[in-house]
Amino acid sequence: MSLHDESIVIDLHSDTLIPMRATGYRFGVEHHNRLLQKIGFYHTDLPRFLASGLTAQYFGLVTFPYPEKGCAKATFRQVDMLKKAVKEHDLVFARTANDIREAKKNGKFAALMGIEGAHNL
Repeated sequence: MSLHDESIVIDLHSDTLIPMRATGYRFGVEHHNRLLQKIGFYHTDLPRFLASGLTAQYFGLVTFPYPEKGCAKATFRQVDMLKKAVKEHDLVFARTANDIREAKKNGKFAALMGIEGAHNL
């Protein structure tokens, strides 16, 4: 446990932004929904991230592959949602490895993001 506590621990994939976008899922609240948890949703939220000892979480920016339906707009909406959550919960919006190291040093949780699928571009 001490190794885990001393280490920089990063989870490289979370689809938390999907339920935030689709259902109004509140990032700062621990959720329990057995049905949705079985299919992979409602099991990642800030209280669980913090309890697990994670340093940082990578959030995927996901859209359906229909560019004519506005993939770029959907991506930017998710970026805005993540930035809002970072601000509301006093997190670090990490863009570099140094941002993550600084978050760890200061006892903060870091949020990273990345595009899933080139159709977003």
